[in-house]
Amino acid sequence: MELSGTVHLNEASNNRYQFIYGSLKDATFFGVYAKFTVEKKTIKKVEVRSVNYNVNSRLGIKNMSVNPITTRTGKDHGARNSPTISFDCIGITLDLQTLDIGESPFREQDNLNIPLAEDLFLEVVRNPDPKDADNSSKEDKIEECKDSFLPTGEKMVEIIAPGGICPRGYSKIILS
Repeated sequence: MELSGTVHLNEASNNRYQFIYGSLKDATFFGVYAKFTVEKKTIKKVEVRSVNYNVNSRLGIKNMSVNPITTRTGKDHGARNSPTISFDCIGITLDLQTLDIGESPFREQDNLNIPLAEDLFLEVVRNPDPKDADNSSKEDKIEECKDSFLPTGEKMVEIIAPGGICPRGYSKIILS
């Protein structure tokens, strides 16, 4: 994969939040950071937090889940000729919504036992907000995202890159 972010998953990185995802929702640009607790090349716990770059927004993570290793296949749009590639990834799924006043921007999942190996990626998927179930079609949402993230105007429905097309982003996992 020619375009990706990176995350360091090792015991030396257990105490720091790492940037894993960024996007735009409801006129708010935001970032998602994660702190991974790793013991003996195994993920034991994941904590995430959102950071809004608009001080008037309460957009945040309502729920999150960490998913075991799965294989993904898709176009590597960062490479010449966009070849189809397959890769293994650990997934984090996020539900983003407006948080209640005083609600914590932190979410965590522990009691994990996900083994780490070479050549893994982290996939971050943003679930649609139920309040977005308006009259706009899925195609309208994709066009809106495409315009925001693909200034070249390329006609794509899928992209493998940090942030991807709105709801998805990938980072290479570095073990050392």
